[in-house]
Amino acid sequence: MKKIVFILLLMTLGSLYAQWTDKFDPIKDIDIKVQGRQISKTNILLIFKFEIKGKAHIQKNDLFQIESQNSNYIVEKVEFPVESQSKEVEGYQGEFDLKVQLKNKKSLGKIIPLKISYQCCVDDACLLPVTRDVNFKVGKKTNYLLSILGFVVLLILYSFFKNKKK
Repeated sequence: MKKIVFILLLMTLGSLYAQWTDKFDPIKDIDIKVQGRQISKTNILLIFKFEIKGKAHIQKNDLFQIESQNSNYIVEKVEFPVESQSKEVEGYQGEFDLKVQLKNKKSLGKIIPLKISYQCCVDDACLLPVTRDVNFKVGKKTNYLLSILGFVVLLILYSFFKNKKK
């Protein structure tokens, strides 16, 4: 009888340990990357790339929000992806993209501070909502291919005119 109680106790402790070590952290276990481009003089399109590790998912509810922390930028439009087709999951799981269109009231700043709020659920339990700060750096990327092509054209023109003078 003592062996059975001991085995049951070990199984219970093992189960509790597994639950304790397998906790989901809604900040560490969700990776958010931001890409963006200017689509007009006053609008910027941002694409938030979410990667959720494990079996957790983000609920699609009123707690899933994106806000600008700079009064010069207004969140004009948020395009949510299609929700998971699983009947067990209400929301977004795994990897998904979220498109956000910002409108600027004044000249473009160099950094746009944003806040993202969401609520994660693991199995049947939903965690408290979290809010994260995300900064998007506005800038123009140099197209190196065009720079090299321009340099080659200049070299060709230089050699053409140099040979023409002789």
